[in-house]
Amino acid sequence: LSNKFECAPFSQTGSLYFRDDVPVDLRDRPLFRPDFLPGHNPELLRKLDAAKEKYRIGPIADRQWWRSERAHMIYDHGPWPDMGSFLLAAVNSEHTWITLHVSQHSSSRCRRFPFDNQATHLELLDMLALAIPHIMPPHILTIPTLWHADLSHSNLLVAEEGPAEVRGQIDWQHSTIAPCCMQATFPSLFTYDGGLIDIPNGRVPPKLPSHISTLSSEQQELHRVHLKLAMRHKVYEQKIVEENERRNIACGMPFGAELALLPYRVLRSWSDSPVPLRQALLDLRNVWDKFAHEDTQCPIHFTDDEVRNHEQEFQQYNKYQTSITSLDDKI
Repeated sequence: LSNKFECAPFSQTGSLYFRDDVPVDLRDRPLFRPDFLPGHNPELLRKLDAAKEKYRIGPIADRQWWRSERAHMIYDHGPWPDMGSFLLAAVNSEHTWITLHVSQHSSSRCRRFPFDNQATHLELLDMLALAIPHIMPPHILTIPTLWHADLSHSNLLVAEEGPAEVRGQIDWQHSTIAPCCMQATFPSLFTYDGGLIDIPNGRVPPKLPSHISTLSSEQQELHRVHLKLAMRHKVYEQKIVEENERRNIACGMPFGAELALLPYRVLRSWSDSPVPLRQALLDLRNVWDKFAHEDTQCPIHFTDDEVRNHEQEFQQYNKYQTSITSLDDKI
């Protein structure tokens, strides 16, 4: 499925619409980038030729970009020609919203976390805006790509009989067209995060822990179930390594996982908390020399006291998130 998604090199970042449903000025823009069309695959090329007459890319339909006053037209909802303009639009959207509307949303009632002051939020956004031009990956990793936001068991349609062949996917409402390196995440369908089995690096398969014989029969059986799930994770990981060089590079990028979440971190920074955004900036600072363009100065600066205060807030934030996850599992 992921390989099929990547075969369509879209021209912009945004959401997919019928041609007649986008504004007139967007209807003449090409759906795909002609220089990246798969000329070696005539059948796929025929399907893409049919699609480019029917569909266009329009404003992003992700609800995070349209919450409350963000639905007003003064905000940039896309589509965007490149990854840098996409990320900067998220920063500018939150910056504008905080500047214009924060006084109307300053009540701490029913909030998960207390507010930081306005200046703190704007300072974090300004630091990220300065960093964005210097953290763009190679162009081949930024080609706009359609991706399913939740490839899980409940969203796949399979054949009723015979091999479990995937026939289709449902639950597309949160899907967008975005830079490939931000889309090519590890699907929850194959992700193992059970904690009982370690996932080793490289081609080493997961194994049962050395103390397995000391556990009760019930615990041993539980570990064997987890081993199967961990093995599935590892097999999928290896298929990426062996069959999809571009996605393998994207998955191995330092800061790659945080990069995919940056728009969400930004657009929720006032509503939820600036803690995740600040942590993302600290993570980026820590890998700046590996991830940013060569010979560029890191614009992300925090004092030692700010880092210590953040570490305390980050622990509280994670404790809250763990509690919510546990409650959700029980419900």
